Amino acid sequence: MSDKTGAALSEEILKKIEQEGLNIKNCRWKSHDSGANMAGKYQEVQARISESNSLAKFLPCAAHALNLVRVNAPTAVHEVAGYLGTVNCIYTYFSASTNS
Repeated sequence: MSDKTGAALSEEILKKIEQEGLNIKNCRWKSHDSGANMAGKYQEVQARISESNSLAKFLPCAAHALNLVRVNAPTAVHEVAGYLGTVNCIYTYFSASTNS
């Protein structure tokens, strides 16, 4: 899929739902990342799926939310930065090991 716009993505999602024999009207929740092309309130996937079914409420993806915590925690808490730095050093040490 080369077109990553909200229109193209929502069309692909709706097509896949139909191919699987599912009815979008039975959908109550949808979850995806909060990227601009996914979670926009007006022209993106979130809005377009809601046009097909207003009962399909948006629930932000927990994995992507945790990723934001992982990315931003070191700048917010000094102890977290130290811990993650240690984990990174251990990972680097073992991944660079020459033993097979």
